[in-house]
Amino acid sequence: MRELLAAVDTRFSALDRRVQQQFAEHAREISRMHDSMNDHQASSRDRFKTLLGEFRSGRARIDDAEVMRAFGRLIRSMAEHRESSLPLGGGEGGSNRQASGGAAQTAGIHGGTGAQGGLLVGERVLGGILDNLERSSVFERNATIFNVTGHGGVPRITQGAQVFYPDYEVDVTEGEVRFASAKFNPTRYAALAMIDRWMLSSAEDIMLGQFLINELSRALAYATDSNAFIGNGSPAYARVNGLFNRENAGMVVTADTGDASYQAVADATTKYLAKVCGAIPEVTEQYEPKFYMHRSIWFSYLGARDGTDRPIADFFAGGEKQLWGYPVETVAMLPKLADASQASKPMLAFGALRRGWAGARQGDQFELRISEHVAFKAGQIAFLMDAPQDLFQLDPNVMVLLKTAAS
Repeated sequence: MRELLAAVDTRFSALDRRVQQQFAEHAREISRMHDSMNDHQASSRDRFKTLLGEFRSGRARIDDAEVMRAFGRLIRSMAEHRESSLPLGGGEGGSNRQASGGAAQTAGIHGGTGAQGGLLVGERVLGGILDNLERSSVFERNATIFNVTGHGGVPRITQGAQVFYPDYEVDVTEGEVRFASAKFNPTRYAALAMIDRWMLSSAEDIMLGQFLINELSRALAYATDSNAFIGNGSPAYARVNGLFNRENAGMVVTADTGDASYQAVADATTKYLAKVCGAIPEVTEQYEPKFYMHRSIWFSYLGARDGTDRPIADFFAGGEKQLWGYPVETVAMLPKLADASQASKPMLAFGALRRGWAGARQGDQFELRISEHVAFKAGQIAFLMDAPQDLFQLDPNVMVLLKTAAS
C-alpha cells in the first residue's frame, strides 16, 4: 500500500512540476507579447513623427523650390531680355523697370529705382540669402543682428533689468533699464557673381536661382567675418575695426616672456586659458561665451590634458568643438599656427559675442543688378548684389583676447 501511495505521490509531483513549467512559459510568452506590442506602438509613434516631419520638411522644400524656381526664371528673363515670358514694365527710358508677373510675385521681388534699374530683393528671396548667411558666417550666428531702416542708431544696453524681493504691500525699489545709442553707418557691401551664358540656356530655373543665392550669400558671409574679426579700419575692411584689432583695457591676457609663438602659448595648456576665462565678468555666462580661433590653433590643443588628466580640447557628434568646457567657433581668416609673424599678436578670443558685437543691415535696400556688358567678350553675365550694413562693438568688456609675448 505504501508503495502505491509513493508511486501516486511521485506522479502528482511530476505533474505539478510540468504545470508550473507550462504556466511559467505561458507567462513569459505573454510578457514577450506585451513587450513586442509596446515596441511596435513606440515604433509606430516614432514612424508617424518621422513621416509628419518628412511631410513638413518636404512642404518647406517644395515651398523653397517654388521661390528658387521663380527667382531663377526671373533672372533668366532679365539677363536675356525675354520680356514676353516675364513682363517687366518700364518707366521713362527704362530707368525704372518694374518686375511683375507670376515669377516675381512668387519670389517676392519688386522693381528698383536706380539709374540702371535692378531688383529689390523681396522678403522670401532675402530670407534664403540670410539663412545661407547665418550658416556660413560665424559672426552672423553669434553676434546681435539688427534690421534697420534709414540712418541713425541702434539700441545698446548700458544697464540691464534688475530683480527685487519686496514684501507684500511694500513699494518695489525703482530699477531702470538704460539704453545708449550705437551709431549706424551703413557701408555698401557689393557681391559680384559671373555666370556663363551657356548656363542660362542649359540650367534649370531652380538650379540657377539656388546657385546665385548660394554664391552671393557665401561671399557676403566671408566679407562679414573678415571685417568683424580682423578689420583694421581701412577701406579694404569696410572701415571696420574688428575684434582682433581692439585691445580694450583690461580685456587682453598677454603671455609671459618667452612665450612668443602660438604653439608656446598652447603648450602652456590651462595656464593662460584660466586667465582668459577669468577675465570676463561672470554675468557673461548668461550669454553663452565661446572661444574664437583658427582651426589650426584649436588642433594644437588636441591631446593636451589638464592637471587632473582630463582632455583640454574635444569634439563631439555633429562637429561641435570644445575647449576647456566652452564651445569653439573656428574662423577661417584668424591667425594660423603656421603664420610667419607671431610675436605680440592675438591668437584667440573668448567671450559673449552676442553681447559685445552687433551688425545692422538695411534689408529693405538689398538690391540685385544684372549686366551683360561687364564681361561681354567672355560670354558672361554679371550679377551684383548690394547689401548695406554696418558692424560695430556694443560692449568692450565681454570679449577678451589672448596675446603672445613680445619677441
